[in-house]
Amino acid sequence: MTPILRHCLCLVVLLSPAAVCAQDYHFDRTISPDVLKSYLARSITMLDLLTEKGDLTDNIRMLKSTGAKFAGRAVYLWGHEAEFPRRLELAKKNVPKIHQADPDIILQACIFEIVSRGVEQIAVPEWAFTALERPVEQRNFR
Repeated sequence: MTPILRHCLCLVVLLSPAAVCAQDYHFDRTISPDVLKSYLARSITMLDLLTEKGDLTDNIRMLKSTGAKFAGRAVYLWGHEAEFPRRLELAKKNVPKIHQADPDIILQACIFEIVSRGVEQIAVPEWAFTALERPVEQRNFR
């Protein structure tokens, strides 16, 4: 099995290309319905794209050749929450390589479905308290 097939779970086309009015991928903070439709029409699931699973160069080639504009689950975690900070560091190293190939692509990082006791090892970042208009404190998730 090729690295592309092994690490690409599926190509998800939520809207037919005919349903997309314009192939516009430009937005500033707020995304219009037409731009959202453009992204969704070019979405793909790329499990762990950014965390050194598979051949990144080959995966970038595939993203470019398919015209993907949204790569879901590019950083993916199911349990093992203590791994999340390390995976984000790997992603920080790899995101510029993908954005060099296509500056408009959106890359999703996520933790899904399960949260184990391991989450207690991760500090809540200051920006999370600020965004939720809560007093900043030093504590871990619980």
